[in-house]
Amino acid sequence: MKVDTNQNLQPETTQTELVEIGTRFGISISEDVLAGMVAGQNFQDNPLFWAAATLKSARSSGIYQWVSSRLSNAFKDGTLHNNPQETKYGPKSFEEYFAFLNQEMPDQERLEAATAMFFAANDKKLKISEQLENYELFKRACRLESGHLVILGILYKQYQEKDFQEGYIGIEGWAEEVWKRSGITADLIMSYERGLIENSLIVDRRRGDETSVQYNNARLTPLGINFCKKLEEYKPKIA
Repeated sequence: MKVDTNQNLQPETTQTELVEIGTRFGISISEDVLAGMVAGQNFQDNPLFWAAATLKSARSSGIYQWVSSRLSNAFKDGTLHNNPQETKYGPKSFEEYFAFLNQEMPDQERLEAATAMFFAANDKKLKISEQLENYELFKRACRLESGHLVILGILYKQYQEKDFQEGYIGIEGWAEEVWKRSGITADLIMSYERGLIENSLIVDRRRGDETSVQYNNARLTPLGINFCKKLEEYKPKIA
């Protein structure tokens, strides 16, 4: 998938799409917000300020058109709940998703991950408990950088192929294993490691011995394994 960065969006079309999507999520867009979009004004006290700002800032990049197209299609084909405001995390995840788009202006890797997890958090087929876990995974997807996602993908492939040794491994040895599969330098791998640990996606270093780490399941935590599985499941839905 490539985000088309050369498309010129028609304001009247994107405004209509934004109103329709906002209505589905139980959030109204007033005429003053629409007028403000055209005038370039900010309405930070409005719940759809981030969506309006996203429309303005992402127009030239094609990101908004990519997002709105996939949301509209998902409502039509039943992938997402037809009335997301009736789901537990619909309105909240909508606001957080557009805040992410506006604040981060994400690259392709991050855009796909956050959108896939947004779909997972609002999957109408799931129980409330599953929606909760997916919502937590969605929030993590918004926090991760592309480097985190690349490393997770490498570890998940190791996990799937059982290409790892059970037990403990030196931290430098672990970084070398990731380097051999990704080409990412050891310094960068170490800089991304902490974010993955803080989001509970990989296990922390051994207590009392910062030089080694448990390599079971390629170092993925149960939450990390589920995160990767959800990406694998929902990415095809946004292709």
